[in-house]
Amino acid sequence: MMDRQEALEQAIACADSFGEVLPGYRFLPEFVEDFTTRYYFDFVFVTTSGQRPKEPPLAGGLAGLTVHKRTGETEALTFSELTMLREAENRMNDVYSRINEVKNGKGSLAWLKQRYALSSSQMYTLVKKIRDNEFNKLSVFEELEKLASKSRPQDGKR
Repeated sequence: MMDRQEALEQAIACADSFGEVLPGYRFLPEFVEDFTTRYYFDFVFVTTSGQRPKEPPLAGGLAGLTVHKRTGETEALTFSELTMLREAENRMNDVYSRINEVKNGKGSLAWLKQRYALSSSQMYTLVKKIRDNEFNKLSVFEELEKLASKSRPQDGKR
């Protein structure tokens, strides 16, 4: 799994690939947030010589970029995509909290089976992961996504 420093190096390489984004300016990524599956970096404007201006230019468009923790894949995000990422993270935190309660002997996973349309054997696989000593948010969500994608029909119909 990629650590934050490795992700920063990946983010810098991605930002450099944009080149000069406004006359005399380029993007420099700055770490902002650690999401479950990715790191998020804001784009800040620097001059092409690498200096931060006292008054950065006003421009819309991209907010920043993410670097996936497992794959190193980068993705530039608009401000609305960043908002959607934060909302998805909040939903993931809620799901993880409820799953963690089950790991601690409280609650049930019936809601999860229904929410993700999982079969009993898929639920068993997930329960094994939850009981695993390596239980963490990232591994649980990767397993859940893998199982949920198997239960989705390929043509989009149920």
